[in-house]
Amino acid sequence: MLRTLSFIARHPRVGRWLLLCMVAYSIVWGLVIWEAASWQERVLGALLGPKGAAWWEAALWEVGHFLALIAWWLFAVVSVFAVSGPLLSPLFGMLAEAAETAFYGTDPVAIDWPQKLREMAHGALRAAILAVLQIGGSLLFAGTGFLVGLVFPPAGTVIGSVLGGGWSALWFAQIAMSHALENHYVGVGAQLGLVPRSFALMLGFGLVGQLFAWLPFAAPVLVVAGSVLCFRLERSGHVALPLRRTEIARAAP
Repeated sequence: MLRTLSFIARHPRVGRWLLLCMVAYSIVWGLVIWEAASWQERVLGALLGPKGAAWWEAALWEVGHFLALIAWWLFAVVSVFAVSGPLLSPLFGMLAEAAETAFYGTDPVAIDWPQKLREMAHGALRAAILAVLQIGGSLLFAGTGFLVGLVFPPAGTVIGSVLGGGWSALWFAQIAMSHALENHYVGVGAQLGLVPRSFALMLGFGLVGQLFAWLPFAAPVLVVAGSVLCFRLERSGHVALPLRRTEIARAAP
């Protein structure tokens, strides 16, 4: 991540696109957090039900309310990144394109505007699919961890925290890299195929990178970091970018 900040500082055009994305992401962040706050008590009330009359029932209800409150806000913050993917995909795509030009020193092969507009719409759809996968997977791990934890708490912790955290980290890496891949019209299947081929690298990237999602101004930095990671993998032959002039890219310093 520190190398990404250095990369941004060396390329003003990337910095300008990053600033625009930060403002847009912060607006989405504020709207989602406001909506989560307005639904908080209704959701928690439906999950927990009324507080019991006995002291021990009231104590258990308070503990459950505290844990549910933490889970609700964790879900809300992660949802911001999921919602912003399809909503801000055109802006993030422009940011990834600026990072690509800065990284290679050359522009990718150009396509006409009608095709570009079609692919931007397809990209928003692919981003929505990835967002659904993230939210669905997170809910699955959280729900499974909760149910298993009722019978055997250590196993529930492993499922909910370790496996669920790993899923989230891989997804953050996937989304961060997806915008550079979308600029080359790489399909969802090929994007997901990166996970088994670069599992350890993406897991490590996601574990560090997901911390940026908690800060509205820092989250778009993940797009630059993921794009640069994607370009490095392309240079090493692990990722195909169809519109990249490979022979020029290999010669670039």
